[in-house]
Amino acid sequence: MTKRERANANYRFDLIRMFLMKPAPLKGSYIDDYTERQAKANELLKISRSLSRFAEHLCNGTIQEEEDGTYSRYYEAGDGVPHKVGKASDRYKTAEKRIKAILEGTGKAFYFQTDPRGCALYLYDPKEVSPEKIDQVYVTRGLAVY
Repeated sequence: MTKRERANANYRFDLIRMFLMKPAPLKGSYIDDYTERQAKANELLKISRSLSRFAEHLCNGTIQEEEDGTYSRYYEAGDGVPHKVGKASDRYKTAEKRIKAILEGTGKAFYFQTDPRGCALYLYDPKEVSPEKIDQVYVTRGLAVY
């Protein structure tokens, strides 16, 4: 990683930390709030990477959604036919629970972008954009978490 790439990564991380600030007055010391937001930002980055990998698996066909809404793992042997291996967890549901817990009290919201070619998780302020229209403007109005 070059110095410029490291600086850009640090800048994005700082933006995520600032985005997680609560609108209410700070409780406790500033240091406690800073370290809490830093831990939450790290958790959001992990969730985003996990969602990106999940979207890649869905696109490649190694994980497929079944008719009942569950996910299953598949592998392709030399015969070109996908073989079912077993169940796969729904990372969207688990990520949604974790993100809601992280964003609780901040007044912020999130959006999942399921295309594996881009960022999987965007944070936005619902006061600026309605949740119904976020799928049209998430690239310009949302904060990409990657």
